[in-house]
Amino acid sequence: MNPSPLLDLPSAEPPPDFWRDKASYDAVLRQGLVEPLETAMVQHGAVPKPLQAAALNRLAWYFAVDLRERAPTVIVDPPLAEVFHALVGRAMRCIDIAQLEG
Repeated sequence: MNPSPLLDLPSAEPPPDFWRDKASYDAVLRQGLVEPLETAMVQHGAVPKPLQAAALNRLAWYFAVDLRERAPTVIVDPPLAEVFHALVGRAMRCIDIAQLEG
């Protein structure tokens, strides 16, 4: 078993039902991505590279799906968008681009 549930997530796009669930933009994102990153940061002083890569892969799907003409992300209203963007910001503070490029 991986030290983080984030590493257990498939790298493929989540199914359509995932995007239609408002929890995917709040609780699922917080518990499944942000909290594992922040926990790793506290425990190790930096997030391990594989965990950072897995997080970026998962985050990329949110934006790729949102660009579609009939994006299921249309369910995200302004208050939920604020929560989502705050969570993305928290996640990105745990990502070290220089480490990933190196």
